[in-house]
Amino acid sequence: MQTKKHTTSPAAARPPHSRPDGRAGGAAAAAATRAADDDAAAARAADDAAAGGDARAPAVIDLTASTPGLPAAGGEHAWAAQNFLPLQRELAAWLRAGDFPAGAAGLPCLFPRGGLAPGKTAACDTGDAPLWFIGDLHGDFLALLLALDLAHTHDHSLPAHRGGLPAGAPTNLFFLGDFVDEGPHSAEIMAWLLASCTGRTFGGRRFSIMALLGNHDEGLAYDEALRGFWASISPANFFAQLNDSPRPALATAFGRAICAFFRELPRMALLDNRILAVHGGVPDPALTAKIRTPADLASHAVLTDYIWGRLREDLPCGIPGQRARSGVSVGWQEFDRFIETFARLTGADPRLLLRGHDHKPRNFKWFEHYQNCRVLTLNNFTVNERGPKGGVRHRPVTLARAARPKTDPLDIRIFQLTLPPALIEHCHRLPSILENTTP
Repeated sequence: MQTKKHTTSPAAARPPHSRPDGRAGGAAAAAATRAADDDAAAARAADDAAAGGDARAPAVIDLTASTPGLPAAGGEHAWAAQNFLPLQRELAAWLRAGDFPAGAAGLPCLFPRGGLAPGKTAACDTGDAPLWFIGDLHGDFLALLLALDLAHTHDHSLPAHRGGLPAGAPTNLFFLGDFVDEGPHSAEIMAWLLASCTGRTFGGRRFSIMALLGNHDEGLAYDEALRGFWASISPANFFAQLNDSPRPALATAFGRAICAFFRELPRMALLDNRILAVHGGVPDPALTAKIRTPADLASHAVLTDYIWGRLREDLPCGIPGQRARSGVSVGWQEFDRFIETFARLTGADPRLLLRGHDHKPRNFKWFEHYQNCRVLTLNNFTVNERGPKGGVRHRPVTLARAARPKTDPLDIRIFQLTLPPALIEHCHRLPSILENTTP
């Protein structure tokens, strides 16, 4: 699979565009000025992929060379002041107001087009509108900020006959879980997510949101007796940020609203009967063999594997007997058997599974050996917090766009933006809204 890079054009040399709120456009400006070129490049990359063998491997669109507005060395302070800090201040104001949603009734923009069984599964109709998938964020607010800019502006820059959205229509986002821990800005991500699911807009942009529970999200809990937060998973730092906030009553109310929100999120979603989404994996073979009814697909053990499971990339079978909360390992033959069982019991025809959980060096991995139902793993964090064993420190902003999820679930493209390391490190050092909640 080849990655296509854009060549620089006169448009790419222009200064950053301004958004309606006056801030520099950054990645949004790039998407706005280069949407047509992106689409053409994707078509060329798809042709190249077809010539190389796997015609259904996703095209990879590298936006780095054609993105105006990214700062040169020394410009990261000004960039953050124009792009990162204004939205962070808006979220801090929302946090201080303390108007947190209570239950599913307070979340009208969460799974607005589908049936949601809180804490279990979801079945959705996308309407064949373009759908953006965003993998593990792990407290990386910079990655979320740029992904939102890219997705919203790309969808609203294309003409309707090429999958563009009309003005005012919401951009459709699907998050694959693991919003919190490791990075420094889990609070910003959760403030944006909760506020957006209630219908709040920032910068005039509207989003329709679907989201799954990740294992780090599941690990956050509040202890009534101790009146404090804790985590059942490691590494974890968000619980400590909540406990250590200079405004403990506000942080406690916020954290408890987050825990309640996580309880609403499903462990698996089926989109248009064609696309499956989980955070982790699928049930282990022994458990799959015991699935007899549709209700079995939502048993506690199966739901646990949706969150914690892993898929072996290059082996037909996983590791026999490995069944624990740390994640069962499944190979492609065992995966095929689960998909067959799932299809038989639900009447669905899964052609693609999207997942997060496993951290990949370039923030994505297309599993070549999974042929009957294709598999794409996605992450979206710019800083690897796990040291050398986790690979390189800096990662590109990465998200995937399904252009026609209902009619062609494999019409999917991966967009990437590589950021200057100095910008990543500068934003990474900025204090969280939990550290500074004063007006």
